[in-house]
Amino acid sequence: MAFEDQIRPQLSQLNLIFEQCVADAEVSTALTKALASIAELEIILNAVSEKQEYSVYIQALQEIQYSLLSVSIGNYRHAYSSLRLFFELCLVAVEFSANLRYFRKWELGKEDIFWSRLSDVENGVMSKSFCSLFFSELADEAPRFGKLATTVYRECSEFVHGNPQATSKLPETLLFKKETLLDWTNKFDTMYLVITFIFSVRYLVELPDASRENIKEHILAQIGELEPVREIFGGAVGG
Repeated sequence: MAFEDQIRPQLSQLNLIFEQCVADAEVSTALTKALASIAELEIILNAVSEKQEYSVYIQALQEIQYSLLSVSIGNYRHAYSSLRLFFELCLVAVEFSANLRYFRKWELGKEDIFWSRLSDVENGVMSKSFCSLFFSELADEAPRFGKLATTVYRECSEFVHGNPQATSKLPETLLFKKETLLDWTNKFDTMYLVITFIFSVRYLVELPDASRENIKEHILAQIGELEPVREIFGGAVGG
């Protein structure tokens, strides 16, 4: 069988799945929301465009676009894989911002991203000790967001590693599966929340007023219930 004869029917099925995403009101709304969140995240991350680690954030933004594309055409396992990598890149960029040695070794291909180090409860980027170095008023919130991060990362990893229970949730062939699409959007929502928190911890205190103002709306929409965050944007205490 010729290559094109093998692939063309699959491409047709991918297009059909995309059209089913568009036609389903709940899925279409969820994916549109995800696209808007990606645009918001791009604005947030652009606030540190002068930082050495910004190139890592750019890579993360590219990866979440790949993930969104994959989930919208039924490549669900690949979508979860790219979603996980997006999350890793955002968190490791925060780590790199505080440790040039890690960044340089990673750039030179001498070190990988270690989730165990990122998620370490004592010294990881979502630990109380790390948060206290940059935005001490948010340090007590770190365990809650760290738990969210660990859970969503593990759930994506189950798909990446072919866990039987995760695999059983995926269609055996290229098919539209609403439950999986909505699960992906829920996981992305959680990641966006966690990323907003750790970004705020790391950068909000040091950002120039103009840069802080540019991202105020998006940060408050995600974590505006946290009083120290409201305060740094000029909100009333307890308001």
